Amino acid sequence: MPEDGLQVLVVSGSAGAAESMAAELERDHSIACVKSISSRAALKAALGSGGWDFVIADGEAPVVEPARLFDMVGMREPVVPVLEVFAEPGGGFNVRVVEGAGLGPGHEVSPSFLHALRQALIRIQNGREEGAVHRSIELLERMFANVHMAIAVLDTEFNFVRVNRAYALSGCHEPGWFVGKNHFALYPNEENQALFQRVVDTDTPFTILAKPFTFLDQPERGTTYWDWTLQPLHDDEDAVCGLLLSVLDVTERERARLAAERERERLYSVLNKLPGFVAVISPADHELGFLNKASQEVFGDASGRLCFEVLARRTASCVVCEAIQVAKDGRPREWDWTSPAGRAYHVWGFPFAEAGRDGQVLEFGIDISRQRDLEQEIHGIAVAAQEQAGQELHDSLGQSLMGASMLSSALAQRLAERNSPESKTAMELAAVVSQAVQRTRALAYAISPVQLDNGGLEVGLRRLAKQTQEYLNVRCEFESSGETAVKNKAIAAQLYEIAREALTTAVEHTSPSRIVIRLARESDMLTLSIEDDGADIAETDEDQARADWRLLKHRASMIGASLVGCPGPRGGTMVTCSVPSYIIVSRQAEGSTDGEVEAETEAEAESKAD
Repeated sequence: MPEDGLQVLVVSGSAGAAESMAAELERDHSIACVKSISSRAALKAALGSGGWDFVIADGEAPVVEPARLFDMVGMREPVVPVLEVFAEPGGGFNVRVVEGAGLGPGHEVSPSFLHALRQALIRIQNGREEGAVHRSIELLERMFANVHMAIAVLDTEFNFVRVNRAYALSGCHEPGWFVGKNHFALYPNEENQALFQRVVDTDTPFTILAKPFTFLDQPERGTTYWDWTLQPLHDDEDAVCGLLLSVLDVTERERARLAAERERERLYSVLNKLPGFVAVISPADHELGFLNKASQEVFGDASGRLCFEVLARRTASCVVCEAIQVAKDGRPREWDWTSPAGRAYHVWGFPFAEAGRDGQVLEFGIDISRQRDLEQEIHGIAVAAQEQAGQELHDSLGQSLMGASMLSSALAQRLAERNSPESKTAMELAAVVSQAVQRTRALAYAISPVQLDNGGLEVGLRRLAKQTQEYLNVRCEFESSGETAVKNKAIAAQLYEIAREALTTAVEHTSPSRIVIRLARESDMLTLSIEDDGADIAETDEDQARADWRLLKHRASMIGASLVGCPGPRGGTMVTCSVPSYIIVSRQAEGSTDGEVEAETEAEAESKAD
């Protein structure tokens, strides 16, 4: 078949692709007519008109399935050859003569036609690539012109090649004003010039944040601050041919940060002058953000150390941390705290926030050690008075009542032997006197101070449980575990009094049937708990509950302990008093109970209780 005057039908499911292919084929002089179609109906109409020398099918966007297209073409005479065009994975195009669409005699595809077809396809591909490049360049130009970050392109001598509008506005000029001018002729700075040169020499990007800069031609702007980055640019041989400088004005942000830092320094300078204990703690990670000078003189340097390491001399976080509760509740709290050296502090904790650091706690404490010593002296006087009163009740009034009880019982017996009508009255009198003896004993027991010189706290609590069961007619048990020795008299006495007052409160107000006293040492904490199965004291007498709780809290604070009240596991109430081991150890030299003399055996303690 001659090549002149070829009639070509282009079939593609994409109208744009069909038109592009037809337009490129028409540029070849060997092709007389090219028609593009992109629908099944148009394909039927075109094939019906006949006269086509070739049908070119777009394999990427077929109008119909290949088999169906072959059938449609093969139904007509003469048979028209079908060429399928498709893209190759590595780029470019391939043309395949479709088998089954028969190339009869005189319909051989000449090399020149195939060459023309391939050239047309290549031009289409190049056009697409050029369009994509053009669109990319256009997009980059828009970004370059409109992005808020200031951008400049410089050559290796640091002359401006071009700048975007944001960069120009940062220097109060138009973009074209910078072109051709040298960066360091406009903004001389030896340090910055050395940095630029290093990027060129090493082909390594460089970034710096909040770098201060002063415009010599605009002194009224003062010191400004910029985040900037230098990226090396490369030519076709991968050699550095320039620099891309991008800068971001962070002046307002940095000035605000510096102002906040100055306020922080002023605050901390005031806190440093306070004589009390002042600390800023982050409970979440135990970081000690600040410790005033007065506290550092007591606790040592806090640099790089966690709060529990500095303040409590611990290797792990504190079991009871008031700062965590302050941060959790978002409300101020106050508590008493005893340092490892034995100094007592009354502490206020306040939610505290700094720029970028939420959830901190500001703790301020005053040393109340002298006040605590005076309280101990007063407590000692009160104990002595209680001891004297209890002794008087037991030895004087108690003995007198015991004698009266014996006499009244003997009198009642004699009268009964004589069948005297007064014998009944005498027996009632003996019962009343006996009851008075029991009440006197209970009162003497209630006000008498603890005697822990022999046997220590554990034996004292065991005796307390036995006496409670005998005198107050309530089942009372004592349990202990671990090393529970307490060698400090004051701590042992306060723990004993806490147990006794909790027992008395429970018996008087909640009517329990069972009370359990527990003393346990776990890791670095000594814990005393009193659990009852009675009613909730707040439901029986709320005012009395508050008064009793204040007294218990006061006793706990006097020894640096924490006190918690909560519902018991079997109903009723459980009061738990926890004393850190370092407090017990730090006060050993103040006086001892356990170990000062040989401890009583349990049998000896019980015999003395009898």
